[in-house]
Amino acid sequence: MKLLFWNCHGLGNPTIVRELKQVLVANNPDIMFRSETKMNHNGFPHIQNFCRMKGSLAFENHINLRFIGFYDHADSNIRNSSWDMLRWVGGSVREDRVVRGDFNAI
Repeated sequence: MKLLFWNCHGLGNPTIVRELKQVLVANNPDIMFRSETKMNHNGFPHIQNFCRMKGSLAFENHINLRFIGFYDHADSNIRNSSWDMLRWVGGSVREDRVVRGDFNAI
């Protein structure tokens, strides 16, 4: 299984979207986690169609699968909600899982 993690710093930029498509074509990952997209999950369908990403899921800061992609909010005042969500996911998933992402914490 090929996993790809990309801290893309903004998918609203057409240049970044083209780069994403090139990365997907070059690497053909089974799972890709994108962090710091700087876009609302409602804006993602256009990118999904352009890059031909079938079966993509987009949530605010979280992906809940056996693979958990996590991006903690950079604003320290909001971080508790992200960690609460991660704890909730950990308590609700019975299977083994992998957690990867940008935790923005030391």
